[in-house]
Amino acid sequence: PREGRTLILSLGTEHVTGCGKTTLLGAMGLATPEDLDVRPSGPMHNLSCDLFCADPDLWLLDVHGSMDDDDLRNAVLAFNLWGSAVALVHCATSDFHSTGLPRKELVGLLNDLGSHLTGRQLRGSGVIILIRDSSEESFAAKRPAIESGLSQWAALVFAVEDCRNFRSAARRATAMDKLRVRLEDSWKTFRKDSSCGTSCLEDLRKIHQLISEGQLRKEAPATPKASVGTSASSLGKKLIQLLDRALKTPSLYETLFPLSAIKRRLRSLCHDSGAAPKAGTSKAEQLRLEEELVKTRAAKM
Repeated sequence: PREGRTLILSLGTEHVTGCGKTTLLGAMGLATPEDLDVRPSGPMHNLSCDLFCADPDLWLLDVHGSMDDDDLRNAVLAFNLWGSAVALVHCATSDFHSTGLPRKELVGLLNDLGSHLTGRQLRGSGVIILIRDSSEESFAAKRPAIESGLSQWAALVFAVEDCRNFRSAARRATAMDKLRVRLEDSWKTFRKDSSCGTSCLEDLRKIHQLISEGQLRKEAPATPKASVGTSASSLGKKLIQLLDRALKTPSLYETLFPLSAIKRRLRSLCHDSGAAPKAGTSKAEQLRLEEELVKTRAAKM
């Protein structure tokens, strides 16, 4: 449990699949780039989510795949409700009608994020729409209609250029820093004068159970929730023990965190310079050994 903790939820529509949602989070410094799962597809990327907790005051849930999957949807909605999360919803201009009204998938996503708020007064939560691969100039003409179409969800709207095409690294870094500052100002405004944060994991489990069983609906009364940052968590303590055990047990770590294990191995191979040559080794022999080392490392990678 922690008072004042901000939870960021990042997810998107099918129209922005492969547009670099995860890469954008790393570029803005919301998570360490080498820890992000940036693969565009695959069974370990789609229909999954990654939770980053390196900063105790800022947790990030990076969602991959479609919210059509009930298990993923219930987990994301429980997280959103548990911590009054600020949602970053990635979408494209094609997710809107010419009138500015959002299309069916985006409407469903926004309704999901807001469907359980009635009766709880979740101060500090909010929705930020990121219109991907669109400059402020090109988006200016569409902005009034789209903002009007999103008015019932009280969402903020930002146009985000595709910085992957920027030739200048300095220009890319400046654009990302500017976007990060604007987003931080926005979620601070959402959470101003509110006692936000996260309670114990037992509360998260209760909320998830209620959502999964269909008992937590728009008209339902407020879900019981402990005071933020005050209730000790036996589940949290057990989770930390399990994670510590996994980090110390290679086989268990590789089973629970296969992508991280692969990345660790790759980093090790990339930085492995091999053993130093023995004294008296000829230059020809040293060259042969280095070539074999390169071939072996390439095969392992």
